Amino acid sequence: LPQVILSWDWEIHDQRLGHFRRYLRYLDRSGLLLSDATPVLRKRASVFYLLMLALRAGYRQVVLCGIDLNNADYFFERDRAVLAQEGYWLPALKPADTTHKTNDPEFGAITIAAAIQALRDEVLVRRGLQIAVAFKSSGLYPALPAYFDR
Repeated sequence: LPQVILSWDWEIHDQRLGHFRRYLRYLDRSGLLLSDATPVLRKRASVFYLLMLALRAGYRQVVLCGIDLNNADYFFERDRAVLAQEGYWLPALKPADTTHKTNDPEFGAITIAAAIQALRDEVLVRRGLQIAVAFKSSGLYPALPAYFDR
């Protein structure tokens, strides 16, 4: 459809945190993170991609809600029965885990928590974008401040 524009994204596959941080600094200082001519970066989870979109859109503050990372549940798990009854396709129910796979180092050396902290430290602070989590119960707290638990 002509009125639908899809973003062009690019996954960073590097698994060395120091190198990943230097790469973010390089991309930011060269202007490539904000350029419409370059893809929006992704790393490990959609929340990283969304933070990159917020940066490009000029946001000054982002509060991450529902990003607890303390279990393997996805947003649809809470209402699984209702969604299934309404005819939505849902992936198979998984056993309960204590860590979300995006924050599990067994699925990749740079966890989403480390990737978000690197993005914050190397890019977002310099660009004036503050990020917080909704509550102290988030797996990203205390690395990110809790917005509602002040």
